[in-house]
Amino acid sequence: MDALALGMAGVFNILFCCFYLFFIILGIVAFILWLWMLIDVVQRKDDEFGPTSDANSKLLWIIIILLANGLGALIYYFLIYRKYPRT
Repeated sequence: MDALALGMAGVFNILFCCFYLFFIILGIVAFILWLWMLIDVVQRKDDEFGPTSDANSKLLWIIIILLANGLGALIYYFLIYRKYPRT
């Protein structure tokens, strides 16, 4: 192999490792957010899910976060956690 091909292979390997590392870190952050929001849902009282909350709001949010994983946790964060802080 000539030097150019060897250099290109090295650059490709570095880019692939950075890409792989980015998604590993993103996965860890998504898992932490998921766990944090799941703990918040479990610890909230039934009437702390907004003005239209009822007895099933907690169960509904637990199901959403469990089934939608990181996306469900992100939705919960913006719709409930930031708007209605726990008392």
